[in-house]
Amino acid sequence: MRQHEDLFLITLQLDHYIMKKILIDTGASFNVLFRSAWKGLHRESNKLIQDHEPLISFSGDVVQPLGSDSFGVSLEGREGVTRATIEFIVVDCESSYNGILGRSALWKFKSFVAGHMLMMKLPTPTEIITIQGDQGAARS
Repeated sequence: MRQHEDLFLITLQLDHYIMKKILIDTGASFNVLFRSAWKGLHRESNKLIQDHEPLISFSGDVVQPLGSDSFGVSLEGREGVTRATIEFIVVDCESSYNGILGRSALWKFKSFVAGHMLMMKLPTPTEIITIQGDQGAARS
């Protein structure tokens, strides 16, 4: 891939856990956490909310979500940090990523995404912070 065609992957904090390889996807309707990453957070499966319709996966397969779970999400840039509570749908399928941050989270953070620059800007009460994509992770 050429530099401007790399995936926009970031690292964020879910509650007290640092989570790498989160895909920023302005076209995704939902925020997704893949089961392998969710299990690494040591959450109890009985805490999942069971209220979601099946999803269509990237390959066109129908995927029944395991449920949904909410987390405190922190995004940190050089200038500061911003936080919000975000709901993720947990799915049991293979992925190169740990999760996907979709439109609902991006709008909640009031973010401006420049995917071709692997960068997004987010307002805080006192400043604008910049989040850079992890180009190394995107290429691995």
